[in-house]
Amino acid sequence: MEVSNAILEELGDSCFTLLVDESCDVSTKEQMSIILRYVDKRGPVVERCFGLIHITYTNALTLLATIEAMLAKYGLSLSNLLGQGYEGASNMRGEFNGLKTLILKQNKSAFYINLFCPSVAVSFSCCCKILFADRVIIQHWLKYLKCCWSFS
Repeated sequence: MEVSNAILEELGDSCFTLLVDESCDVSTKEQMSIILRYVDKRGPVVERCFGLIHITYTNALTLLATIEAMLAKYGLSLSNLLGQGYEGASNMRGEFNGLKTLILKQNKSAFYINLFCPSVAVSFSCCCKILFADRVIIQHWLKYLKCCWSFS
């Protein structure tokens, strides 16, 4: 709660972009990560992990309801959304029933950006499991991820 409050204080009443990825963890539970991207009061763009939520279904309506509930819990709204980014799964980017489309129906300003970085993050995670002792390789992967993320 303290971290979330610090993020909310930094965000203020500014607009933000929502970056969402869902995947299965090692216990086969579906998890959805929510990242907020915004410009803080000093000027730089910041990205903050705002939540990691267990989800039972991965259809677009369930994802939307989960996102709206989490935002509402902290006094945020999709009306302040300027952008949305997801990987390429059809439940996320679908033209007719995807999460992207459902959010655009509520907020025409929430432009969609396709993210390829979640795929890179998954491969990074696998590399960490194999090469966890080699910090040099992990540091190179982190630099690569940072570079990829800044282009998304």
